[in-house]
Amino acid sequence: MSLVDLIRTVETSVPVAELNGKLISTAEAAKILGLTPQTIPKYVRKGLLEGICNGNPATTTGRGKKLLLHLDEITLLKKAENAFQRLRRYIPEMYLLHREGASINDLRIQFSDELRQKRISSEEIVLALAVYEYGRRIELRQYRLSQEDAGAVLLHSEIMSRVRISDRNTLTKIYDKGMLRQILTQHEQESKSCLYTYESFLEYMGRDRGIRLFTTRDVHERYEREGLKGIDIGLIDFDAGKNKIGRKLIPGSTRGMNLYSDADIKRLIGIQRRKKPYLDKPR
Repeated sequence: MSLVDLIRTVETSVPVAELNGKLISTAEAAKILGLTPQTIPKYVRKGLLEGICNGNPATTTGRGKKLLLHLDEITLLKKAENAFQRLRRYIPEMYLLHREGASINDLRIQFSDELRQKRISSEEIVLALAVYEYGRRIELRQYRLSQEDAGAVLLHSEIMSRVRISDRNTLTKIYDKGMLRQILTQHEQESKSCLYTYESFLEYMGRDRGIRLFTTRDVHERYEREGLKGIDIGLIDFDAGKNKIGRKLIPGSTRGMNLYSDADIKRLIGIQRRKKPYLDKPR
């Protein structure tokens, strides 16, 4: 699938110009993208870029024939790769939120602090997601899955990013509790990678589908920004449990990590302000 097709898959409302402008050589395209000229034909063969040979679309060229590229598409790819690098830390989480139903505008709201600091536009979010989708499809090829099956699975790294965990063992505990289901492939038997079904992940997320979640430490940092200083981090989970706010990473457990939505955090801040009304809100 080409870059233009990937962008339209992510968000149909983002206008993508038709590729009918100036054509450039593989050497010129490589210089713009910061790649070797030998890499460009590989991108064409994989379908990411549209090659032109003798005036017609081509994925390969015959002996002595010259491969040309659309300057517009090369420029777009460069812009997309730059956007991906700027959002690299957040893209796996954004990708899942978007699949769960969050719109691009929802993502702008849920990542408003991060995007404001980096001055990221909606178009850049779409471009970054398109680049991520391309890389994801390439990675999933090693599992020898059909295209349909590839869309029904998640990488362990994607789930870990979504629920804000860095320890693979914690994800294994969620699986051991029967809250996620795995798909075992021949490749997985030969490696430490594993895939989880998207359907079981949606069941696990429940009412939090499409909603960004935060850890207790994130909540504590939000307290600090709101002027709620000196509050023990353990008190956050205590207040949450007492008032039935947030969710356990592993539902049903009495201990372990908690997760909170933005609405949950606002409720917790309200509880703290009622406890300490003399605290001033940040100016």
